[in-house]
Amino acid sequence: MKKLIQVPYIDQTRKYPTGCESVSAVMLLHYLGISISVDEFIRTYLKKEPMELREGRLHGPDPFRCFAGSPYDSESFGCYPPVIVEALNRVLTEWETGKKAVDISGMPMEELLTQFIDKNIPVIFWASIDLKERNIKATFFVVGENVRKHPDVARRIVEEGHTIGIHCNNHDYKQLYKSVDSYLEDFQKAYDAVYEVTGVEAKLFRFPGGSVNAYNK
Repeated sequence: MKKLIQVPYIDQTRKYPTGCESVSAVMLLHYLGISISVDEFIRTYLKKEPMELREGRLHGPDPFRCFAGSPYDSESFGCYPPVIVEALNRVLTEWETGKKAVDISGMPMEELLTQFIDKNIPVIFWASIDLKERNIKATFFVVGENVRKHPDVARRIVEEGHTIGIHCNNHDYKQLYKSVDSYLEDFQKAYDAVYEVTGVEAKLFRFPGGSVNAYNK
């Protein structure tokens, strides 16, 4: 039986190109009745440190410890679950909710559904490439520029039996959604990057920011 939790939707495309973690966290908080903005969450609760270029190589902090870069910057890296859990718990404590966020990484999907979703408890879900030991297959929608920067990762996705799909070539939403032609041009660049690096003719794609967002309404 399929169960859907009605969580308020927030569009990340206009301001937060690498802020999917923060936007998802604030959607969860809104579901719990905590009315804060994404900007407030990023500014006040999210631990973050800048990335910097040294000798031609990009360096940044440990994404398990803090957000690498800024959610407002399309070139930033992001963060992993412990950072969001810490930020959420700061909010939940400040609002005296009596609730606590926990990191349940690695929990089997069936257990996750019965323990949380079936009880109307929202879950922020990360898909990880490190699924080989459990023989779990996933679909990764990739950014063309990142495929060219990190071809080893793209090839690994394919070699380990996962499905690779097209997301976009970059996260410049204003240019991407400027016109139908600009979208198709960006898509073709991403498609070509995947094909040249992996040899896969991608059959799946996911619109940047979702199929309905602030740029394509």
